[in-house]
Amino acid sequence: MKVLLKSDERQAEKFFIQRRNLDIGFSVFAKEPIEEGMVVACLNGEICGEKHVNNNETVAEYPAFYNFLNSLFFL
Repeated sequence: MKVLLKSDERQAEKFFIQRRNLDIGFSVFAKEPIEEGMVVACLNGEICGEKHVNNNETVAEYPAFYNFLNSLFFL
């Protein structure tokens, strides 16, 4: 579990998000080199673009969301 907590440290410093297409999610790029086998982030769920989120009624039932670098992520 400690490796997962460590992977979540300094996320905003390690990555930047650039939206290219509202249909397919977010383009995430590393700001620094990533070593082979290194855990960089933890995700439990589905990644989808803003267009899908706005058109999918079930997503509106998600309990929380937060703004990370001006992009919406739903939990």
